[in-house]
Amino acid sequence: MLTPKHQRDLESSGLSLEQMNIAGHFSADRDTAKKLVGCDVSGLILNYCDLSGKPYLKKDGRKFYRIKPDCGDRKTDDRPKYLSPKGEGCRPYFSRLYPDWAKATKSTKIDLWETEGEKKGDCGCANGLAVIGFGGVDGWVDRCDRNGTEELKESRVLPELREINWQHRRVNQCFDSDIIEKIPVQIALAKRAYFLSKDGARPYLVLLPNEIDGSKNGLDDFVFRHGIDALKLLAKDSFRTPYEAETKEGSDEIKFSLSLNEPDTHIKAIMAYTVLKERWAYRPAIGWYEWQGTHWKSFTKEEFEATLTVFMDAQNWKKRSSGVITSVVRELQSRLMVRDNLWSPFGKIAFSNGTFDTTTGEFKDSHCAYDRITQLRPYAFNLTAQCPNWLNFIYEAMERDSDRVNLIQAIFRYAVLPRRRDKKAEIEKSFDFFGQKGTGKGTTLDVLTKLVGSDNVGSASVETFKNAVGLGQLLDKDLAVDYDASGFLSNIGAYNKVVSNEPVEVKKLYQDTCTVRLGVLVVRAYNAFISVPDGSEGLDRRLTVIPFNHQPESVDTNLSQKLESELSGIFAWCYSISHEEMKRRIMTAGEISAIAEMSIERFEANNPEFRFLVEDFSEGRDSIKANEFYQSYREWSISNQHHPKSNVKFASIIKTLGCKRSNKIGGCFYYTIPRMSTFDVPSHLGIVKRQLEDSKRDSSNLDSVSNRDSCRQFEPQNQKDIEQVQIKSEVEYVESISSKPSTTVPNRLSVWNATISNPSPTVSTVPSKATLKIGDRVVWMDTKITPALKCVVWIIGEINGDSANIRRVDNLEITQIVELQKLQKAL
Repeated sequence: MLTPKHQRDLESSGLSLEQMNIAGHFSADRDTAKKLVGCDVSGLILNYCDLSGKPYLKKDGRKFYRIKPDCGDRKTDDRPKYLSPKGEGCRPYFSRLYPDWAKATKSTKIDLWETEGEKKGDCGCANGLAVIGFGGVDGWVDRCDRNGTEELKESRVLPELREINWQHRRVNQCFDSDIIEKIPVQIALAKRAYFLSKDGARPYLVLLPNEIDGSKNGLDDFVFRHGIDALKLLAKDSFRTPYEAETKEGSDEIKFSLSLNEPDTHIKAIMAYTVLKERWAYRPAIGWYEWQGTHWKSFTKEEFEATLTVFMDAQNWKKRSSGVITSVVRELQSRLMVRDNLWSPFGKIAFSNGTFDTTTGEFKDSHCAYDRITQLRPYAFNLTAQCPNWLNFIYEAMERDSDRVNLIQAIFRYAVLPRRRDKKAEIEKSFDFFGQKGTGKGTTLDVLTKLVGSDNVGSASVETFKNAVGLGQLLDKDLAVDYDASGFLSNIGAYNKVVSNEPVEVKKLYQDTCTVRLGVLVVRAYNAFISVPDGSEGLDRRLTVIPFNHQPESVDTNLSQKLESELSGIFAWCYSISHEEMKRRIMTAGEISAIAEMSIERFEANNPEFRFLVEDFSEGRDSIKANEFYQSYREWSISNQHHPKSNVKFASIIKTLGCKRSNKIGGCFYYTIPRMSTFDVPSHLGIVKRQLEDSKRDSSNLDSVSNRDSCRQFEPQNQKDIEQVQIKSEVEYVESISSKPSTTVPNRLSVWNATISNPSPTVSTVPSKATLKIGDRVVWMDTKITPALKCVVWIIGEINGDSANIRRVDNLEITQIVELQKLQKAL
């Protein structure tokens, strides 16, 4: 039996419980130890066997054991770490963990290893190496007569070692890494090498490196920390043991020494690699990464070389010329290289308390360096966590518009969950938060930043997209953010490529330029539209502008801390919707009236040529001379304080707006201008289709029939009634979510509690449910829903009490559960 302390001791040598049982070591109290070893101390009894696996016997016929005293591991005293039976000499330790010692000792094709210590022998044998352990650096010799009671006059090689065929056999001598500092150990190793050579063997010195912090490595320590393959690599590149045996003149005494020179650059690189490989990795064209225990973090070449310098200090190496450093670093780059496609595998997210695999729904409370994850969500993964403060905040910021809140939820999910970096973006969208100071856009963006992790956020300023160096700052980022966007976005092409996750050229400092897909989501906040150059229609289709119009009546000075404490709950909130629902919400964001209005407003602000056409040619023109058309544009631009474009650029822009140029007639070009009052701006932008009159309505004359929207979303209503309907919708939304917490990792969650005032009931004039039946085509009449949904025809699939399950006729996969009183038969 092993005490917990002794079990941990053997575990530190890399042994499993099964291997401990095979080795046969056991714990002993003082009485047992005195009986077995003759030592009045408690400790770990070490089981010794010969080549055939049988226990060695002492002179009295009882088993030969050694003991590691419990007091022997104290670093503050000089008491021995191991003890042997008095008068019994030494024995070579052949671990029972090696499968076939008889074969290993006869066949010279099998390399033998020699080391100091039984646990080191166990570790090597457990990993398939034939490692002979000695009870000390001189434990391969003794003066004990196995049969008599007197000591021999001179030391001799242990007789048990004579059973081994040494001729032409390679023997790896592997002692502790502090051998470079201990001359007595060097002498003992040189002496052993000398006798091995006399027996016909070929001794090789396997030098173990110290750790970066200077702590030493024994064979078992090194294998436990860095693996058996690292030890084999050191052995492969080792050299013949450089011993010297000098006979003193006039004497038979031989003086032994070890000639240890500082390794060459290749050996230095090999030794550094074996220690650094768990901690450092090199990414081609990007640079160095260091393992943080939870994820990998990018560092500069200088920072890596600083670590290498500390490692060299720990080995006491003196040669540090630039040529040496360059040569070592170059080889380490090759050995520590991890191909680009292995970084940040799709689907896995690292949290502070473990790793979540979104593809399998499995959470592990551990982190694995070989996952090569480069981002960390700096909070705990907990799908049952809640976020009441966040819900109250975002509903107020979005003016209790559940459609906009749902869109924010989808954007957050898209930002925080893994996206494929090896192909074009599934959702080619970027998002702008537009609003004045104090409307919540900054707080929302701050929460999104913390949810993703500030280390995983790069800059989305206009400077970022100008060149490869700027884009290089977005490597390994999940989010590109501009908290106060301004200026002129000159390189729209690069911006669009980043949004679509198309390959772009990037450059890291001191690295070559390379082409990669960045896989970042771009989000900006501003209170004035950012100017863009000509030809921005690609940007217009990719951009979704979310308005923040509401300023709270009172400000909570502790809100930031409250929201930060709810990050786990906010993640659970955004993860509660499915991937398909997320995609649907983002791709149909233009159906939200506030989003559509803002997108049109932004388009008009950035397209003076469009405004020129609307103002001067609202009814169109069948024919107009090209030069007259351009002159009219120049005069309009000057009068409206715009710098007019060149004739060529103007022609290119108006072409996208439907203006058609004829062939030359009488030496002149002519244009046909469409009726601009009916130009479909939303369709041009890729959002919900609307009549242009809606975007041009006169807000000062709400009662005018011509100012009303075809979908009626702009018809004036009593503001109090609107607010009550909005509040009721939010109550229904909160109450519709199950309150039972999930026991697995679902794709939808429960548990959203929000404090919302109880609204007064509204009066419905819709026909009663008795007039509707399964299969009827209906329209959904609800003040709160988007105008686009009001224009959709639905079909009743199921009726349950006062509610019906309806499906969109044009897409039967989209369903809703609606109160019957809010449905009318479609005409």
